[in-house]
Amino acid sequence: MNPKISVIINNYNYELFLAESINSCINQTYADLEIIVVDDGSTDKSREMINSYGDKVIPIFKGNGGMSSALNAGFEASSGEFITFLDADDYYFPEAIENFVRRFEEDVVQVQSRLQVIDREGKPSGIAPPYSMKFDDSEALQVILERGRYSTSVTTGLAFRRSFLQKILPIPVQDYRMFSEAYIVVSSPFYGKICSIDQPIGVRRIHGSNDWGHADIRPEKFRKSIEHDFIRYKTIRTTASQFGLSPSEDFGYKDTLHLTNRLASLRLDPIHHPIQTDFPPLLAYYGILSCLTAPSLTSISRKIRFIIWFLCLGVSPKFAVSYFVSLLFVPRQRSRFLKHVFK
Repeated sequence: MNPKISVIINNYNYELFLAESINSCINQTYADLEIIVVDDGSTDKSREMINSYGDKVIPIFKGNGGMSSALNAGFEASSGEFITFLDADDYYFPEAIENFVRRFEEDVVQVQSRLQVIDREGKPSGIAPPYSMKFDDSEALQVILERGRYSTSVTTGLAFRRSFLQKILPIPVQDYRMFSEAYIVVSSPFYGKICSIDQPIGVRRIHGSNDWGHADIRPEKFRKSIEHDFIRYKTIRTTASQFGLSPSEDFGYKDTLHLTNRLASLRLDPIHHPIQTDFPPLLAYYGILSCLTAPSLTSISRKIRFIIWFLCLGVSPKFAVSYFVSLLFVPRQRSRFLKHVFK
């Protein structure tokens, strides 16, 4: 009745945060826990710190191969019935693992939770995903077949059943060097149920090394996200085919987050935008339509904010493009009034 849980911490040069991450696992209220720390070729003092924990952790030291290779190595060394992946710059609240285990009924393969967001100094800055975004759980399979994405959490806010992971791992390292957990979460709805925890079970830290999604509006950032989306869509279609299911043919025109990246890329750098047939007003139209029909967007005010953003960026003159892109993607550049509005 108390299954063994494996927590796999993936680390690369996060000695500043690593101890807090490991200690949060050691201090869990759940007893039957193995802590595996995978160091992905760090060049700081992470190795010494990991070794200082002795037999409290299972250390794995490997050459740098990216997050996916680290998660694969950690899973291969694990033995728990349930698996969690904890980023080394994040940490759990004391009852996190207990809360995860409680939700694993017989047919549940994934449990997802919100996270408290903090900055480098530990100052709270929000909840991810925000409470205005409803988790897709019981309808996740339907949503992903129709839209190519469902509302879920990031690495630290996820837990999985081992028997499910054994069917899909290892993570393809070449395709999923970035956003490694995406390969798992797009597969899980096909294999069983998803259960959600509406309260945060831990902390997601946003800081310089992982702030690429919030720090600037470089066009290449958006192009990378678009490229990854198409890889993810391919994984969904391949998996759906294995289960005899028929996914939508136009994920890219129903996926709200994809459309925000795609419109931003097109407006900021049309010459290098990866889809040369895109047209700003048309992308804005599809973005607005996706907001109106997205099942996870239950907040009317949030729908309105996205609709206004798509409308403004779709038709704005070139000199205003950077301003409108920054409003959505760089929260710290918003005025006090706009921070209140977006919050």
